[in-house]
Amino acid sequence: MKVAHCVLIAGLTVFLMQSATPAQGQSVRAWESTIVIPTYKLGPADPNPPFPLVNSHPVYPYTMLDDLTDQREAKTYRALYLENKYLKITILPQLGGHVYSVYDKVDHREVLYRNHVIKYGLVGPRGAWISGGMEFSFPFAHTTDTVSAVESALQRNPDGSATAFVGAVDWVSNMYWQIAITLRPNTSRLEQGVTLFNATPLNHLYLFWTNTAVKATDDMQYVYPMRETISDDPFAIVQNWPVWNGVDQSWYKNNPSAIAIFARDVQRNFFGVYYKKSDYGVVHVADFRQDPGKKLWSWGTAPSGKIWDHILSDNDGSYNEIQSGRFYTQGYREFMNPRSVERWTEYWYPVRGLDGGFVEATSQMAVNVSYLAEQGKPQVKLTISPVAEVSGATVLFKQGAKVLRTFHPDTLLPLQPISYTVPVENLDDVRKDLEVEIDSQQGKPLMHWSASAPIDGNPDLVPSVGNALRSKPVTTATTSVEELYMNGLFLEKSGEMDAALKLYEQALSRDPNFVPALVHEALYYYRAADFKTARQMIARARQQDEENPLAAYASGLIYRASRQISLAEDAFWTSIHYGTALAPGNFSAAAFVELGEIETLQGNNARALEFFKKAIDYNPDDAFALADLAVAQRLNGDPKTAATISERALQIMPLLPYALAEHWQDMQAQNKAGTSSSSVVKRWNSTIDNDPQNYIAIASWYHRMGVWKSSEAVLHAGLAGNSALNIEAMAYYYLAANAKRLGNLSQAKAYSLKAASLPIAQTFPNRLTDVAVLADVIRQYPGDAHARYALGNFLFAHARYDEAATLWADALNEGFNDPVLLCNLGVYQWRVKQNLADAAAYYVRAIHLSPNDYRLYTDLDEIYEEQGNNAARTGLFRNTPTQVLAQDTVRARHALLYLETSRPDEALAQLSNHIFKPWEGGVIIHNIFVAANVDRGKQELANGQFAEAERSFRAAMQYPESFGTGEPAEPETAEQLYWLGIALQKQGKIEETMSVWQKAAAQGTGKIDVSVVFAALAEKKLGHASQAQQVLSRCIQAATKPDVSANAYYLAGIAEYYSDNISLARNYFTHVLQIDPLFWQARVALYSL
Repeated sequence: MKVAHCVLIAGLTVFLMQSATPAQGQSVRAWESTIVIPTYKLGPADPNPPFPLVNSHPVYPYTMLDDLTDQREAKTYRALYLENKYLKITILPQLGGHVYSVYDKVDHREVLYRNHVIKYGLVGPRGAWISGGMEFSFPFAHTTDTVSAVESALQRNPDGSATAFVGAVDWVSNMYWQIAITLRPNTSRLEQGVTLFNATPLNHLYLFWTNTAVKATDDMQYVYPMRETISDDPFAIVQNWPVWNGVDQSWYKNNPSAIAIFARDVQRNFFGVYYKKSDYGVVHVADFRQDPGKKLWSWGTAPSGKIWDHILSDNDGSYNEIQSGRFYTQGYREFMNPRSVERWTEYWYPVRGLDGGFVEATSQMAVNVSYLAEQGKPQVKLTISPVAEVSGATVLFKQGAKVLRTFHPDTLLPLQPISYTVPVENLDDVRKDLEVEIDSQQGKPLMHWSASAPIDGNPDLVPSVGNALRSKPVTTATTSVEELYMNGLFLEKSGEMDAALKLYEQALSRDPNFVPALVHEALYYYRAADFKTARQMIARARQQDEENPLAAYASGLIYRASRQISLAEDAFWTSIHYGTALAPGNFSAAAFVELGEIETLQGNNARALEFFKKAIDYNPDDAFALADLAVAQRLNGDPKTAATISERALQIMPLLPYALAEHWQDMQAQNKAGTSSSSVVKRWNSTIDNDPQNYIAIASWYHRMGVWKSSEAVLHAGLAGNSALNIEAMAYYYLAANAKRLGNLSQAKAYSLKAASLPIAQTFPNRLTDVAVLADVIRQYPGDAHARYALGNFLFAHARYDEAATLWADALNEGFNDPVLLCNLGVYQWRVKQNLADAAAYYVRAIHLSPNDYRLYTDLDEIYEEQGNNAARTGLFRNTPTQVLAQDTVRARHALLYLETSRPDEALAQLSNHIFKPWEGGVIIHNIFVAANVDRGKQELANGQFAEAERSFRAAMQYPESFGTGEPAEPETAEQLYWLGIALQKQGKIEETMSVWQKAAAQGTGKIDVSVVFAALAEKKLGHASQAQQVLSRCIQAATKPDVSANAYYLAGIAEYYSDNISLARNYFTHVLQIDPLFWQARVALYSL
């Protein structure tokens, strides 16, 4: 493990730190070392590709990390440290760049929630996730690298401050994120510089949130300057803050259920929390126009929330999250334009001694204002908790135009609160128009607060409490084409891509020449490497609007990928001409990059220089374009200037793999002996070596520009790295393609044969260049099963299912008998062709080759379940290895088999003596437990075992901690209570019977789930038959409406069953399974008929 080195970015002070020796004077200490943290081991990654068709999280080409264990061990992590006399900050690059600890050296306490173990929960997009500290989420909530290694570097700055950089390229989108964590001398704040970069020629969806954990205690209050709140459900109603439905939600202790609250239209730059007992708080500050999102999250104080204390930690208790974000909510993402760079700064810091909270905060200080009336003498008290050392400040109290008092403190010191008290004539008046100003010695405003301003700082807020800000999109025969398209965009931003595509296609069915939809669809096919269809779509768009810059730019991309270079150049120039007129820089920067790369590919390096320079003129922060420019400069014979340019790129984005590699190439080109300085080699290689995909990405970039030798050099460096196994096959395919382009055909053949001999199952291509390389291999070597398999993965991930399956079948016929390939073919037959018999056959073969891959068993059991083949399910579990049977998902499926065949005791046995690890929000284990106890109780009733039935129904209302599901604040137990009443009635316990039925009846209000039916049945038992029948009729009627959901059919089936309409109930349950074959409750119900 590399623990002793820390290399800084080029052009700035470069240092290697072998120990934690402090810097001299007031400079911030910065060093790399190690930290040992008890860690619960992760099981092996899922070997099967997480295709969008089968995985709700858009993480392809990553693997899923959802195999959690109870095995705890001491593990050593690399750690970056920043320290001054106020704070010590610990950052863990191997865990997503988390800020693990911010320690307050003055108050001797952790500022944030520090988790003393690494204990994974199933919360992240790939599964494993950890709580505590600060997490950086891009391009969706909880980044794909949240528990994986990211790139990192340390930098010492001329002003004595130091910066730790963490960041990575997200391989789903190929966008880049970078966080610069800076600690300055004589300050007590963490400065967070955010850089987001769409390094691709396409737009991509993104969001960014900093997820900061704070200790949750009963004395903690949320200090959020807001009047109204919204949720991540865009159709939910706006709520009032802080009091909603009679509850003051600003106190952690007052929220029993989980909450996710977002500030609405706040125009203030701060928020945070405050602990009343310790008179201590945590503050966040950022420009609200750049970073408007202000979110608070809590698991809640009910057992359903508290149980996560133990799921995610051993002994560190509860935490809450206070989050800052690029957008107002996490309910949607926005499109980032190609080559766009977004940058802003945030601050996080502790405060103390503020008498209960703060009313304003800046990057320099937080303040609180109190109104006192001691002994009949009205006074105003200002308390300041400074964040930086400030000398010669002026503190001014004003009431209207009247100056009440001016103070001149000598020096404000971080974490040393200071108070000023001013007598006033009337507290009621001063509450309305008091103003406080604090200016620097030079007259620069440091803080301003006014009592007359709205708490959210927004004088133009339109009150919307009780109303939704938007309505659900409704499509009718009269919906306009433009509205269909906009609704499609909204669905796409909300993560519903399939539904969005249907609306785009519907728009085109009404108007085949609607340009925005044509362009969108053309780029969709381009991303999937279906260039033929993309050309057809974009040609229709340009026939309608030849001057549309986006259509022209899109056609340039499509023609370039189709190797129709002249047409591509014409299209890019059109986008530049008309794009500049409409929106300068919007398309021009990206188009000039494309033109520059085309010239580089054709060997016209001088011309390429011109284009790259124009791109940078439009977009000076585009470090990738600077790397492009350095390539052209090097190839044009000036490696020294090239090195200066790539160094400039690294000053902007010090972890960008392409800039790191090019700087290495530039430095190497200056050395006549062909070797560069060891520090440069060590720097670029060690920075990116934690993720071998970096090498493929860089090689792909060089290959795309025709810089074959540089691509080759990078690949050889990657193959010599510590983690080459994951990229070996693809690296050799690229080496073969490079050799072929260089005219070395014998070497190309050797590389191709080498690639075909290497493990390939974990290769999940996701770049268009990957497609081109693999397609060329297949054309030259049709019998290369590995290349066919890998290309099939790309195609299937991009919804080209039949073509993928053909490639996979060919690979199998060529002798690539691999469990992942067989699983892929099984998925195709199951999810695409609905051929359950063939799907099962493929899975059986996959299990034979990989008998310990527990995920294969759960899939196969689901297939058998859809077939209704319980005998095959029984045989499957009978022959399953013991260690596989112990897995959570396999136990759940095994229990479902018993439940669906009315064997509740066996189902419950599968759930006992085992600790389950549910996904966030996952309640299936508890639901199976409830259903099994209810089924057992009903059997006991039928057998006259009324006391035993009572015990079973009472058990159905319990929440065993081993399930990972705690009792919610308002549990839904109408079904259990209804049947418990029956059991009690049978025993003659009439008073208790009436009581539980009344409780059951009370749960039916305002809900649309099965509890409504059993609440109605309880009402009937209480003598309200007419009222009960009306409820049942409404449930049945709901199933006759258009676009009925599986849940609505199920509810109607239950209502019909208890209305003694058995055949109608059977029909509804059958409809449920036609919509959702895995709706196990309907299967249980059918078996009982």
